[in-house]
Amino acid sequence: MQNLIKTAGAIILIAGTQVTLASDHHVVREHIIDASDITEFRIDAGVGVLDVDPSEDNELRIELEIEGNRQGFFRRGKRDVTDLDVEIKKRGDILYVELNDDDFDDLELHWRITLPSLERTHLDLSVGQINAKLGATALDVELGVGEANISAPHTYVGNIEVDVGVGSAKLRGADNIKSDRAIVSEEVVGNGFGHMDMTVDVGVGEANVKLSPAS
Repeated sequence: MQNLIKTAGAIILIAGTQVTLASDHHVVREHIIDASDITEFRIDAGVGVLDVDPSEDNELRIELEIEGNRQGFFRRGKRDVTDLDVEIKKRGDILYVELNDDDFDDLELHWRITLPSLERTHLDLSVGQINAKLGATALDVELGVGEANISAPHTYVGNIEVDVGVGSAKLRGADNIKSDRAIVSEEVVGNGFGHMDMTVDVGVGEANVKLSPAS
């Protein structure tokens, strides 16, 4: 079953939607999308944890676990999250994903993405942790505060640039690795055997990138 909702300037495409409601302060949203006509994936995950794994087919799977924490000055009641869900928009061959609310106060989000091979992937998280195991895709990572752990096959990745404003940057398994360390910042560059570029930009925290042989 597929639901296709047209809005101004965008198409929201939701396929195989499933909702698990544990309580009014804890929900799990699941969406399966046919990615056969998608070349680029962009997610603005807000805050929390973003896990990305490669898919063996053309289906892009999204699972979002939403937990409402106690709110207010006296922290008496947990936030109601029953109206929160994944917002999915498709413009041309680009798929955009984010939460359908821009208020992240008193929320814990855990995204689990299964991603097929695409020309480009953009992962954006304000605060939290990104754990991404990728296949064949160019990659842009933007993390405000937190930790980014990225792994990809050496044979697919081209030029790599890892930049941390305050914190540390590590690059393993690449060729021609060069590190430029300042007082609080660090930039590391290198390259793999492929042509798909990778940039990882962290404002405050850690960035760990590892290239491995393709399985």
